Amino acid sequence: MDIKQNGLEAVRTVVLTLTITVIVDRYGGYYSGGVFTAWPGEVPEAVDDGDIECMEFWSKPTFCGIGDTPDVAIADLYRRMNLKIGDLYT
Repeated sequence: MDIKQNGLEAVRTVVLTLTITVIVDRYGGYYSGGVFTAWPGEVPEAVDDGDIECMEFWSKPTFCGIGDTPDVAIADLYRRMNLKIGDLYT
């Protein structure tokens, strides 16, 4: 993180590198709520397990993007990340 003073204003610059993995939901969104899911990094194994395991996995809050297209899933992930990052500065 780089903080520069400019008069009375401090400017904070943060550069993040993120690998996003987008997959087609195995169950067509039945448990996840979307045809595609976007993950920050690796995809948890549970999303490709059997019905019971998937149902249990998706019944808990999950940090990923969900959508009917890959672009919508990525946008949803960005939206969720912004909310999480924003929480750090409140």
